[in-house]
Parts: sequence; C-alpha cells; structure tokens
Amino acid sequence: MKAITTTLLVTVTLMSLGQDIHFSQMRFSPLNLNPALAGAEQNLQALINYRNQWNSVAFPFQTIGGSVDWRFKEKRGGNGFLAGGVNVFNDQAGDVRMTTTNVNLSIAYHLLKFLGG
Repeated sequence: MKAITTTLLVTVTLMSLGQDIHFSQMRFSPLNLNPALAGAEQNLQALINYRNQWNSVAFPFQTIGGSVDWRFKEKRGGNGFLAGGVNVFNDQAGDVRMTTTNVNLSIAYHLLKFLGG
C-alpha cells in the first residue's frame, strides 16, 4: 500500500506546474482565458502581451505572450463558422530564471443560429 501511495504522490508531483502566467487585462489575451474564443470577435486577430512583475526584487518575473486567431472560410447561408488559433508564451521567474515556454493550438466552431424549436 505504501508503494502505491508513494508512486501516486511522485507522479502527481512531477505533473504539477509551479507558476501560472497572469495578464491583468484578459480581454487582450482571449486564448489564455478560453481557447474557444478563437475567431469569436474578428476575422483575423493578432495580439502581443508583455508583463514585467516585481521590479523591486533582484530578478523580476517577466512574461511575454502572443496569439493569432482567425476564422476559416464561412459558407454562405451557413449556421456558423470554424475558427483556429495559436497561442505562445514564455515566462521567466526568479533568480534561478525558471523558464516555461508553451505553444497551444485552438480550434472552435461558433454557432450563429439555433435550429431548434
């Protein structure tokens, strides 16, 4: 029983992430908020975000991120559209410069009209 508990604890610990990225204005980082927002507002949208946090410490936290999302060709008279996006960020934390780099792909279908009764 101890071996199973230890194995489970080690596995969960290795899969855990220490820091999450934070941008204060989530409206300008929609794919970090929800990947289904790809193509929701514009036909093509590109955004870049930068955050420098805790400048008073010796090695401040720095995060840079960018995203591009677009709508695929819409069918005429269709009930919705398909959209995709790419989200990239790099985060450096503390004096050991712990770095996290992440690339995410998004795909979403936006329904424009409800066909139900």
